[in-house]
Amino acid sequence: MIMKKDIVGIVGLSILMFISGCSTKYDNLEISKIESFWTEGFGPFYRKFTRTFDFNTNTVFDTIVVYQEEYNELLQSGRINEDDKHFYNNPVTITSFDEEQEKKFVKKVKSLGLYTWKDSYETKEIINDGGSKRITIYFTDGTSKSTYFYFKFPSNYNKVGNAFENYLGTGIFYELNWSAAYTEIGFDEATSVPPILETYNFKLNRP
Repeated sequence: MIMKKDIVGIVGLSILMFISGCSTKYDNLEISKIESFWTEGFGPFYRKFTRTFDFNTNTVFDTIVVYQEEYNELLQSGRINEDDKHFYNNPVTITSFDEEQEKKFVKKVKSLGLYTWKDSYETKEIINDGGSKRITIYFTDGTSKSTYFYFKFPSNYNKVGNAFENYLGTGIFYELNWSAAYTEIGFDEATSVPPILETYNFKLNRP
């Protein structure tokens, strides 16, 4: 016969096992910075759109990394719009956060399961065009955790993204002004924005 105290013990053990199952080797580590980037696929130029959340200076800065030769070509061809020009190979601070916001952010994303994300989320339904998105968390002990995305995201991605916006002041990924970029090279933003950009790059911070 199962006694009441036995039931309580079983429930307590189950809860403990559940909590242990959700713990990771990163839980007690301190974050140094979080870096995200995305790259274009099938493009004539290689551009790496980077966003860095620096937990030492409590600032967030964006950079567009490009080889100097390709930058000159992009500039001459008019494919660099004025909104993004000053980000090329030049880290630009876009926002900041305080210590309290940092603590709330870390607590929130840990509870949401950011540290349980797999190394890769990639769909097989679309041919990989070479473009990619990645987020890497760097810790003060020198270790890091990285996750790659290709048209597929973990189920809690939006909630984690909301935590970035609510506590660190902006979304996970650099947002390119596609309307300006494609208008300048001949696309009518109202009618001719390529559908793949509409679904992927216009919504960089949402799946």
